[in-house]
Amino acid sequence: MKYSCFIIFYLLLTLSIQALVVPVSDTPVLQDDNMLTNFVRNDPDDKKPEENPTKVWLWQQGNNLMIHFSCPIDSQFVVGPVEVRDEAMFSDYVSVQLITLPYAYFAYYYTGYPNGNLVDGIRKEDMSVDLNWDSKYSYKTSYDDKNWELTMQIPLGELRFKSDLPYNWYIILSRYKYATTEYYCSPYFNTNQKKDYFTAGHKIQLNQKITREFNLDFKPYFVKSYDLIEKTSSYDPDMVGLDIAYHPNPTTKIKLSMNPDFSEVPPDDAQDIYNLKYPPYYDENRFFFIEDLDAFGIFSDFFYSRNIVQPQLAYKATGSLGKTRWGILGAWDKKIVSEGELINPDDYFQLLSIIPTIGNFTMGNAFIARTNTGYYNYVYSGVYEYRLSKVLTLNTYLAGSLRKNENEEDNSLKKGYLGQIGINYYPGNWENSLNIAKISKDIFADAGYLYGKDRLGYSLSSYWQSNPFPGFLQLVSVLGIAEMQDLHPDDDKKTEYDLSGMLTLRFKPKFFYTFRPGYYSIYDNINQKHNVFSMHNILNFKCWKNFSLYINWITGETLVYALNKTSQMNTITFRITGTPQKSLYYQIQGNLVSYDYPKENIIDINGIPLTLYLDNQYAIINASLRFTPVQRFRFTLGGSITTYETPTSYSNFKYYSNLRYEFKPNYFIYLGLKNNLLQDEPVTLDEPLGNFNKTVFTAYIKISLSI
Repeated sequence: MKYSCFIIFYLLLTLSIQALVVPVSDTPVLQDDNMLTNFVRNDPDDKKPEENPTKVWLWQQGNNLMIHFSCPIDSQFVVGPVEVRDEAMFSDYVSVQLITLPYAYFAYYYTGYPNGNLVDGIRKEDMSVDLNWDSKYSYKTSYDDKNWELTMQIPLGELRFKSDLPYNWYIILSRYKYATTEYYCSPYFNTNQKKDYFTAGHKIQLNQKITREFNLDFKPYFVKSYDLIEKTSSYDPDMVGLDIAYHPNPTTKIKLSMNPDFSEVPPDDAQDIYNLKYPPYYDENRFFFIEDLDAFGIFSDFFYSRNIVQPQLAYKATGSLGKTRWGILGAWDKKIVSEGELINPDDYFQLLSIIPTIGNFTMGNAFIARTNTGYYNYVYSGVYEYRLSKVLTLNTYLAGSLRKNENEEDNSLKKGYLGQIGINYYPGNWENSLNIAKISKDIFADAGYLYGKDRLGYSLSSYWQSNPFPGFLQLVSVLGIAEMQDLHPDDDKKTEYDLSGMLTLRFKPKFFYTFRPGYYSIYDNINQKHNVFSMHNILNFKCWKNFSLYINWITGETLVYALNKTSQMNTITFRITGTPQKSLYYQIQGNLVSYDYPKENIIDINGIPLTLYLDNQYAIINASLRFTPVQRFRFTLGGSITTYETPTSYSNFKYYSNLRYEFKPNYFIYLGLKNNLLQDEPVTLDEPLGNFNKTVFTAYIKISLSI
């Protein structure tokens, strides 16, 4: 009897984990054997089944995976506006995540929209989606009053996978309902699953050989610009460039770029940079660097690609071998001299990464270099993670650096290190972490963004999220953080600490409120200690189909580093987005800042009084308007204004416009205008707008082809 029960249990277990065998056919196969359904709600995360089930069928057609969705709809179905690639919003959609190398911890991500918008990318190990990866997927979509039908075609020859038959992969299916902000998925998954997420999908088996595409792309470009101030045009070898991309096998990607051009990249948004302890940090927005950068497993502390100002030649290769990921990147920067002053050196940047996974142990190794004649800075960065169980991980972060510059007065060899160890425990609805870190004073990361040195730190955080509630209040989450840092621990030790928390309430319909208080004890530039505090009150509305509003009121006592004293601060941060019609999208965001210190301040510099002018009330506004009548055409108009006053200027205004037209698939023409104006005269009755001087006024045309 016991033996019979064991056999029955074994058979049931085998059936429960058996892979769906994907049929091969040149025509649609809509049968029970290749159908996936049973979608359940994972946001709000109550695992509630769909009332009207979505059904999905899979079959292989030659080198393509075909996926057909049949989605029941009602009056709340939202079609949404037309958008260019990777920018769809305000709409219902379905998504497919295809996991071909589960222990490389990434998933290919594809979406389908009622109006045909294309959004694809890579789900990364940290659960974010990198939309900078583009595939050649396509789909057909149609809908009526009752059903939405969509058939997606995913070309498999461009993916990374083990070449041996059969192909045993995982697939995760999702559906989003915009009107009710509900996510449904099949099978159930949750991003709190961490690395188990990449084996949480439906098992599928493909038995027909996939022919690898000879994927060699040449993308030449030509740029012509005209300075509308100096009335001069520019043409030199830097105006012509070439990108070459090659995929020699399913797991390897190689890219070479000569004179990579970023003329169509819009200017960085204006931001509040007027009371910072360290230089401002700007997110990377240049395609060559952001694509596949996550494959290197490196933090911006040690590699910050914005340090590469104008690369003349750059190359990059990423891939995997078994459970080992690897990547290599190199770039030769351009020497820039203005009026005899060196603005940017022609340094060489190198990044090499090897990330093996052995059982539950992942060891990320990165080697970073920045070199030139008589100068080098080498860094090793190691990120190690060991999973003790599904809810317990041990993390270690080690780094060491060597730096020598024979052109500096102190040209001795500098040696530095960083060490950090942490433990993460995330049972059920909880996420808890404890970290200890030591950073030496002689560590250098000239290719990165590392400024906090010579310190010993401790941190403890705990996060809890409730199960969904059935009423008006849907979710509650609470976060608590305690941090302490000993500055100069081996010399004159000074201790800083901060205590902060966050309470978030999610209500119906599409309304969030967050309260985030914080209390901090910190030192200024002359080693005086100050106690400061802040309170964030955040409201997030998505109450209408085509409109959303985010507003954050920050109040408290803050340290003003230029004055080495504290000041009362009030800031309103806001963001408004919307689509008044399907082809138009707008966004307005900004900060309104107020301090209680005077504009003119007397400070002491080595016993000498000095008058320091600091604006105490100013605004920073960024806005953009996009017109997208069809997916291959877009006109964008954007700008920013900063009203921060200095002794020589009263505000700074930038605006840009560009037209992007894809006249053939992957054949682009860009037209653009960039302008920068500086207000050097105040507003008066005679001059209500003041006087603006143009510092930049440039027009450009760019043609980019894929051959």
